[in-house]
Amino acid sequence: MQGNKFHYIASSQNQRGAVLIFIMFLIGLALTALVIKGFNAASMKVQQDIKTVSALVEAKEALIAWSVNHKSTPGQMPWPDRNTDTVYEEDSPYDGHSDCATSSFASHLFLGQLPSRSGAPCLDYPGVGQKFVDSQGNVLWYAVSRNLVRNYQATLDPKINPGIVHDHDYPWLVVRDSNGQLLSDKVAVVIIAPGPALSGQNRSSAAPPASAYLDSITVGGNTYSNFDDDEVFIIRDSADDTFNDKLIYITIDELIYALEKRVLMETKKALNTYYLATDPDFHYPFAAGMGAGNSNVCVQGNLRGLLPTNTPTSHACSCTAIDEVGGIPSTCDCHFSIVSSVAFNRNVDVFVATGAAENAPFGSCSVDDSDPDTCSCNGAGGCKSTSGETVFSCDACGICTSKVEGEYTYTTSGSFEMDSGSCTLINQNTVTCINDAVGEFHLEKCEDVEQLLDLPAWFQANQWQDYIFYELSASCSSFGDKCSTPQLTVGEKEGVHALLASPGPEFPTAPFATSKGMAQSVRPSCDLKDFLDSVENTNQLMVNGAQDAVYQPTPRRTNSYNDQVVIVAP
Repeated sequence: MQGNKFHYIASSQNQRGAVLIFIMFLIGLALTALVIKGFNAASMKVQQDIKTVSALVEAKEALIAWSVNHKSTPGQMPWPDRNTDTVYEEDSPYDGHSDCATSSFASHLFLGQLPSRSGAPCLDYPGVGQKFVDSQGNVLWYAVSRNLVRNYQATLDPKINPGIVHDHDYPWLVVRDSNGQLLSDKVAVVIIAPGPALSGQNRSSAAPPASAYLDSITVGGNTYSNFDDDEVFIIRDSADDTFNDKLIYITIDELIYALEKRVLMETKKALNTYYLATDPDFHYPFAAGMGAGNSNVCVQGNLRGLLPTNTPTSHACSCTAIDEVGGIPSTCDCHFSIVSSVAFNRNVDVFVATGAAENAPFGSCSVDDSDPDTCSCNGAGGCKSTSGETVFSCDACGICTSKVEGEYTYTTSGSFEMDSGSCTLINQNTVTCINDAVGEFHLEKCEDVEQLLDLPAWFQANQWQDYIFYELSASCSSFGDKCSTPQLTVGEKEGVHALLASPGPEFPTAPFATSKGMAQSVRPSCDLKDFLDSVENTNQLMVNGAQDAVYQPTPRRTNSYNDQVVIVAP
C-alpha cells in the first residue's frame, strides 16, 4: 500500500507538471499569435503607406508632365474635380472631370479631387489620364494656384515664364509643417492622400465636402486646415486618429525648371530647322540684343544675346551735344551688341593710363600709354582724368557719356549706314561722332533673318524669347565659313556650333548667384550676370563680333543656381 501511495503522489505531480507545461505552451502560442498579428498589422501599415506615397509621387510626375506638354499654354494646370458640377450636368459630383468656373475666379474653386479627364468648355484635350488613389481607394485630392489656371471668367490664359515666380497676380499656395513652420510659400500645386475617414468625417453623402476627406490640426493656438480656402496646407510627419492626410507638393520653381527643358528643345529644333533652310550657306541667325530696349530683333554681327524672333530692322544710334558751361555731358547711345568697341578721344588734357594707381581706367575700359588722350571701352567701365574725376564712361547697355570735348569712334563687325549731324561714316565698320553737336548713325539690319524662327504660337505669347540666352559661333554666322571652324566649348565638348541657356528666375534675395557675388539679379538687363549664374558662363563680354566663350554643362539645380545649358549642334 505504501508503494502505491508513493506511485500515486508521483503520478499526480507529473500530471500537474504536464498541465503547467501545456498552459505555458498555450500562453506562448497566444503571445506568438499576438506578435505575429502585430507584425502583420505593422507590415500591412507599411505596405499601405508605400502604396499611398507611390500614388502621390506618380501623381506629381503625371501633373508636371501634363503641364509641361500642354499644347497651347505649357505650364498651365487643370482645374480640380469639385463636388458641384457646373459643366457636366448629366454627371454626378466627383466624376473625374476637371470643373472650371465661368463666372468667378475665387480661391475656394481651386480645391477638389485630382481630375483624370477633361473636355470642353474647360479644356479641349485629354486630362491627366489616370485615376490616382491612396491605399484605401480614395481618389487623391488636389489644390492648384490660380496663377496657373485659365480664367474662363475673363477668357484669359495665364502667361507662364520664369518671371511668374516673382511677378504673379495672386499669392502662391503655402505649405507648413506640423509645428506650423513655413516649408514653402511658392507652391504651385498640392496633392493630398486623405486616408481612411476619421471621427466626424462622413463620406456617405452624394456630394461630401472637402472636410469629409481632409483634416485640420491646431498648433500653438492656431488651427490649420487642409480643407478651407485660405490656400495654406499642412504636412504632418506621423498619422494618428486626429490627422492622417499625406501630402506632396510642386513648387513654381520646380515647374518652371521642368518647363524650361521643353522650351529649350523647341528652340533648338527651330534653330536647326533654320540652319538647314539656309542651304547652301548653312548658318544660324545673329543674336538679338539685351536690356529694356531689346525688341528681340537680330543685330548684324552680334554673336550672343537673346533669341531673335521679330522681323529684322536697322538699329539707330544717337548722340547729344555736350554743354560744358551748363555742366551737361554728351551722351551717345549705341548698344554693345551693335558695336564691338567705342573709343573717346579728348581734345585737351589726357586720361590716366592703364596701370596707374587710383585714377586708372576701370571696368572694360583702358588707356594705352602711347595714346593717353584716348579711352577705349568694350563694355561697362570708364576712364579718369589726372584729378581723379571720371570724365568718360559707358554702362552695360552701351550708353556712354563724356564730360569733356572730344570725338567718339565706334567700330562694328556689321555695317554702319545713314550718318547725319555730327556723325560721319569712315567706312562700313567705323563711324565717328563729334560730341559738340547732335548726331545719328545706323547699323544695317540682318540680311540673313528675313523670316522668323518657326516656333510654336505659345512661345512668343508667353514671352519666352526674353528668357532664352543664345550664342552662335562666328564660324556659323552668315559672315562665317559654314561652321567649318566652330569656336564654342561646353564642358569638355569643343567645336560647338551654337548653344542655348535658360536663366530661370532671378535671385532677388540671398543666396545670390555666384556670378553676382553679393548683389541681386535684376531684369531686364544688359549685363549677362543678371541672367546666368556661374562665373564660367558670364566671364565674356557682350560685344558685337567678339568670340571667347567657354560654358559649363548644366549642374544640379540649387537655391543659387538654376541655369540650363543646351548644345544646339552638333
